[in-house]
Amino acid sequence: MLSCAQPIDILGDVLRVGELGSQIVARPNLVAPWGMMFPTEDKSLFHIFKSGTCYFYPDLESKEPRVIQAGDLLFIPRINNYRLLSEKDGESNFYKDVVKSFKDVVIKESDKATTMICGSYKLKTKLSLPFFSLFPDFIHLSKEDLENYPELGNTVKLIMQEEAVTSLGADIILLRIVDILLVQMIRYWLTNYDSKSVGWLMATLDSEVGQVLSMIHRNPEKKWTVEDLAEEAAVSRTKLFNSFTKSVGVSPIQYLTSWRIDLSKKLLTTTNQSIVEVANSVGYESEAAFSRAFKKTVEMTPGKYRKSVLD
Repeated sequence: MLSCAQPIDILGDVLRVGELGSQIVARPNLVAPWGMMFPTEDKSLFHIFKSGTCYFYPDLESKEPRVIQAGDLLFIPRINNYRLLSEKDGESNFYKDVVKSFKDVVIKESDKATTMICGSYKLKTKLSLPFFSLFPDFIHLSKEDLENYPELGNTVKLIMQEEAVTSLGADIILLRIVDILLVQMIRYWLTNYDSKSVGWLMATLDSEVGQVLSMIHRNPEKKWTVEDLAEEAAVSRTKLFNSFTKSVGVSPIQYLTSWRIDLSKKLLTTTNQSIVEVANSVGYESEAAFSRAFKKTVEMTPGKYRKSVLD
């Protein structure tokens, strides 16, 4: 039968369990010539360009850069040796060293300057479900793009306004807006992504598959079978299995297992529940069955994982 329950916020669910961490990492005021290299790191970065123009090279092999201008937004889901340069084909150095070297520079009116706000995102818990790897190498929105998508454009403007505020609590407000920025960038991308992309995030847009994802997230402890999920979604078992696997990239039960493991990681590190209590909470009848599934995915036992994170 078709479920009438309100669809759960799957994205919010994943970000809560993954414990999204966000911060403003730099507010550089750069005077040409300059060049910043961003070597591989386990986090994502965004840049809001307040003034000036520069060149963006997505990786070390890139020959033709993108021109970045004032008012643009650049999001890098996976940092992989990209470069931002004031001059085409210019030299670059480690971005933290470049930012530090310009720390006390006073910009004159005649200077060819570029100013920006740089922020980062990272999931504190390493999820079994993919997240940042679902996105393209970069998302670049020009000032004109942002004007045509006011929900995101207004958030960028709000970050620029709030970044200049020195009032009590300004940093807390700014970080909450930065969190909102990520969600709105994801919404923008979902409305403009390549229809051939595969993954749970894109699959939330499919009415049948999205409903099944909601059911799994709402009741992960339930002893779901593909037949049960298909019956709830009012489709045949074969149709559900095929459409889910094609859209998400894994079968319904594989997805369920990954989500249970991700939930258990959070319970193991944020509660005092015993391992058997955690196992029962996420749908395993015995500690042994849970430990086998956990070790297969995480490559260590639940107890060892808890100790490694908390120690």
